Amino acid sequence: DEIDSEGEADIEYIEAERDIDSEEFFDVSFDIPSLKQRRKLIPTVDDGWKVQGGERKRKHYIKNNLRNNDVMSEEEAKIVSDVWRLPLKRRWCLYKYWMTCYINEKNRETLEFQNQLRSIHEEICELRTEEDMYICRQADVVGMTTTGAAKYRQIVQNLNPKIVIVEEAAEILESHLVTSLAPGTEHVILIGDHQQLRPSPTVHLLSVQYELNVSLFERMVQNGMDCHQLGIQHRMRPEIATLLVPHIYEKLENHESVTKYENIKGVMKNVFFITHNYSEQSEKDTKSHVNEHEAKFLLGLCKYFVQQGYDPSQITVLTTYSGQLFAMKKIISTKKIISGVKITVVDNYQGEENDIILISFVRSNEEGEIGFLKVSNRVCVALSRAKKGLFCIGNFQLLAERSNLWKNIVSRLQSNQAIGASLQLVCQNHPNISNDVAHEKDFDSVPEGGCTRNCEARLSCGHTCPLMCHTYDKNHELTKCLKPCNKKCSYGHPCNRKCSDECGLCRTLIMKTVESCRHQVKVRCYQSEEEIVCDKPCEKILSCGHTCLKKCGESCSVKCERICTVRSVICGHDIKVECFQSKNIDLLADKCTEPCRMQLACEHMCKGNCRRCHQGRLHVACLQPCKRILVCGHECKSPCSKSCPPCKRQCENRCVHSKCPKECGEPCKECTEPCEWQCIHKQCNRLCGQLCDRSPCDKPCPKVLNCKHACIGLCGEPCPRQCRICHQDEVTEIFFGSEDEPGAKFICLEDCKHIFEINGISQWMRTSQDSESRQILMKSCPKCTTVIRKNLRFGNVIKSCLQDIEKVKILTYGDKKRNILRAVKLAERLKSSSVRYGKSLLDICAPLLKVLNSGKSRSVQELTVMENIISVGEIFVKALKGKDIVMLTRVDSDKLIKNTVSEFKQYLEKTSLWLISFFRDEYLTASDQQLQELLWEVRRMESATKFLQYIAGRTIINYDSHFRSIIDCLMTYSPFCESSLAVFSEEFKALTEKYGGAVINVTEDEKKSILKAMALTKGHWFQCPRGHVYCITECGGAMQQSTCNECGEQIGGMNHALLPSNRVATDMDGSPRGAWS
Repeated sequence: DEIDSEGEADIEYIEAERDIDSEEFFDVSFDIPSLKQRRKLIPTVDDGWKVQGGERKRKHYIKNNLRNNDVMSEEEAKIVSDVWRLPLKRRWCLYKYWMTCYINEKNRETLEFQNQLRSIHEEICELRTEEDMYICRQADVVGMTTTGAAKYRQIVQNLNPKIVIVEEAAEILESHLVTSLAPGTEHVILIGDHQQLRPSPTVHLLSVQYELNVSLFERMVQNGMDCHQLGIQHRMRPEIATLLVPHIYEKLENHESVTKYENIKGVMKNVFFITHNYSEQSEKDTKSHVNEHEAKFLLGLCKYFVQQGYDPSQITVLTTYSGQLFAMKKIISTKKIISGVKITVVDNYQGEENDIILISFVRSNEEGEIGFLKVSNRVCVALSRAKKGLFCIGNFQLLAERSNLWKNIVSRLQSNQAIGASLQLVCQNHPNISNDVAHEKDFDSVPEGGCTRNCEARLSCGHTCPLMCHTYDKNHELTKCLKPCNKKCSYGHPCNRKCSDECGLCRTLIMKTVESCRHQVKVRCYQSEEEIVCDKPCEKILSCGHTCLKKCGESCSVKCERICTVRSVICGHDIKVECFQSKNIDLLADKCTEPCRMQLACEHMCKGNCRRCHQGRLHVACLQPCKRILVCGHECKSPCSKSCPPCKRQCENRCVHSKCPKECGEPCKECTEPCEWQCIHKQCNRLCGQLCDRSPCDKPCPKVLNCKHACIGLCGEPCPRQCRICHQDEVTEIFFGSEDEPGAKFICLEDCKHIFEINGISQWMRTSQDSESRQILMKSCPKCTTVIRKNLRFGNVIKSCLQDIEKVKILTYGDKKRNILRAVKLAERLKSSSVRYGKSLLDICAPLLKVLNSGKSRSVQELTVMENIISVGEIFVKALKGKDIVMLTRVDSDKLIKNTVSEFKQYLEKTSLWLISFFRDEYLTASDQQLQELLWEVRRMESATKFLQYIAGRTIINYDSHFRSIIDCLMTYSPFCESSLAVFSEEFKALTEKYGGAVINVTEDEKKSILKAMALTKGHWFQCPRGHVYCITECGGAMQQSTCNECGEQIGGMNHALLPSNRVATDMDGSPRGAWS
């Protein structure tokens, strides 16, 4: 679509609104990952202490900083090397600088796009102008509005028309008309009626002061310029035209065609004005006027005319005020019968006409105000729109008092008896009956558009028409009889529908006998015996012994769907299943929801069920709280199945200078402040975090307590609050045994404030410190077990414990860089293994690889689990690959072996599906027990692949005890364990010894190397009776006999015939036959 000048202004405004202001972002919620990871650091102030507060305080804090307008300068920003070393306030200034740079850059980009848009828009406009010019030049006549002429000014100038014809010239602003002319215009023809509506300037004041509402057409007429008037009208019937002559037009003749109009149906007069004195209401919002009485009356009259048979398109309702228009549309929305009738204001209807015009003049008030109804132009337009019938309602007494024009019109109406307080309606069917209507309710006397008599016409069904006298549908083709139908079906059942509805099929319920089963069933009357389906329960007994659950008339199902309880052959639990599924082992395995209740390695009861734990082969992870005591002394809150992760609580390690701000599981940084342990006798010269280089001072404390008694502590240590005399019972309470000795000295533990005799507590600390089997734990108070973290006398003991704990933390938490490097190596290992074992390993471990490539630091425990998953996955994919190869081969043996092998392969396929699901879902959360159980299931797959590879393609094999034992060992729903593997190995060894041809015991890589070195075509490799591999060169045919260099058995053959005890080594190069054959 073309963009006009107003559209260009809109574009400029929108572009200006797109400018980004940094103040717009002060209340925006940001979700930045780095901000989340450092959430506890957000409210930190410059001195390093944390501000306590929740989410609401944090949001308030961020909003305040976003409102701040302090911006870092460009020079200051350039010298910033590490953002996290900046004080928090300066970080916000740097952020504001970044935001300002970003906004400026986006503004530059926006300006460039604006210039490009403007340039492209100008090019498009030029092309469209050229296109329009080409089209217009091909035409003989070009039509457009004055607005279009201004919009396409360039086209008009290029066309340069000689003749310009202006229609409705009396309603066009003079300036609009002049600007529509071209320099080459020689002849202008103006067609219009200056007695009708004038131009309407947007600013009303211009009309009043400068008479801009006077068109060029009217100005030329008023100035006496020569003009030609059309004196014959072809629209209005003479009764309507008389209202305009001579009050508006001095002379106006009627064409012969208007005298032949038929009379309006249902009314006595073709032209009638209904006068009233109901007051108007003013609309405060629109400053318009509404007359509810007129609105309801006119719409009632409109409905009446539609009932007379007039099409809604033949009727137009006009009003002089927009408020009345909206009121009418609100009412008409509830009356569907008059939908399609056009309702509009007079000003919008100039130049249009219709058969019947209904007009509401609205104004009726005590003040005597009639507004613009005194303007002859609008009155002329309103009264000259009708062709056949004109019906108006208003306070015409008021209009006649306030306007000479209306006075003359009313006088003419009175002389023609075309005005009154009520309109006389005439019944078309009974012309002698009439009804006067002055209010909306009066139309109730003609509900169907006729009169109050009954129709009395006989319908095609023989019943009398149920309607009152109506003028529409006189032939009663659309009238529906609402009386009950009198017809009956062949069985004598009456029709229960309306007379006008089709009877249809008889739906009366009756009892009928089904011939096939002789059951009595209730069916519809219309149903034939062939259509009847017996709905009685089926009495037949199925092969399983249960009664059929279907209806008697339905075909009995082959599958019994009765729910029954069966004991699963794979787990021994009772399961409710459909009878036909009772022998479906796979379904029984998936349906069993019996609680597992097995004791896990962690000694907790398993919370899974038989299905989720795969019948005990792979248990769900234990989710019981761990509750182990961590090295830091806190209780582990993680699930039991996980290796205890680093403690997430706030670290409680502290000294006299500071406390550790990290999480408890993270390695702590040593305090580098000078050691505070000193007295008048001794002083430590090392740093606070290092072991002290001085011994404890055993001199008595020289201080005196508040009670004036001597301190019972030692020099340089915090003085105990207790006094030997004032608190004798508390001080001499026996704990280590020497508390009641005279001169005993005591030390106070600062963490819990308990006091202990110095020799006893020192001996206790040394004993626990020097023990060879000591635990790596912090020392605690012997009385209350409060951890001792702050004590100078035993500082070296505390520091030694902390050093041991830090070593453990490093082992469990790991170094972030080393963890990331380990993740990278694991990802490389996974990719290289996929090259060796195929892309299936990458498919199985795709989520794991995504985690490894994310770059996020993972804990040592998570990395260990992923490494174990990869290791087990490599074994699994190797077994899976061998199984897939085997499943493409055939087992050329008896039918029993074929069926058994087929079932075994299906079992392995289903097992591999849930194993793959475990690899994809539990690569981060697998417990040690789950990994062990997973490994055993993979060993099962590996053994199965080995067995299948052996029997594939062999014909000399029987369904003996060894074969059956191997199948029973592998194809089971019980856990595969060490004893199962031993049974398989023993039975497989016995099978290979019996039938020979053991599986080649070399890896795929070794096999490829051997084949590459020998460079023989397929079919040159054979096996001795015990399965040892040898090759025959040249043509590949056996020409001599020899002995196996490993077991001494006969190998080879004569005359290209292989010994019967030897066979082709298919597993070596994949060839099923020898090269010579």
